[in-house]
Amino acid sequence: KADIKLNFKEYKIEKIENFDKPNIVIFLVLESANYRNLGLYGYERDTTPNLSKLKSNNNFIYKKGISSSVSTASALPFLFNVVREPGNTKLLSNSQNSLIKLAKENGYTTYFATSQDSKNLNNIGTKFLDKIITREQDAINFKINNDDALLDYLDEFLNDSKKNKFISTNQRHLHSPYDTHYEHHTEFN
Repeated sequence: KADIKLNFKEYKIEKIENFDKPNIVIFLVLESANYRNLGLYGYERDTTPNLSKLKSNNNFIYKKGISSSVSTASALPFLFNVVREPGNTKLLSNSQNSLIKLAKENGYTTYFATSQDSKNLNNIGTKFLDKIITREQDAINFKINNDDALLDYLDEFLNDSKKNKFISTNQRHLHSPYDTHYEHHTEFN
């Protein structure tokens, strides 16, 4: 067998000088969501009324996204790391280009809450997080409230006294079976 070695050009990430950075960055991961079904992107029903209200705010940035993988454990590292070549897994394992690391290096307190298990968070830069909440840490709350439990943590992070914050959440319950994830919402029953 031939031993194939991939050589990639070194990455250089440069700071933007005179950048008026925001005090709070909220990075929402809507796992398994399809932008075609979101009111925010023009879907016929306003399935995202609260996000849609933010469209006119110049500080609200939203982009269409397509996952790099069908698995959370492999998709999140590509989402949270600046990687231009799919085979450049070295960058994933060392987190040198992690958004979380870059936020930390630029003076942000970093937070992450997920309704998923921690096993799905490899190679996203967790070692640079100041506060992390996973399904295992608050199993009862997540069992009862599913993704809605993330709202409690979002509130907690926003109310923390730190000035500059990079907050990320990762939802899970857009996965099937859908009905079991929303049993606590009586308006859907």
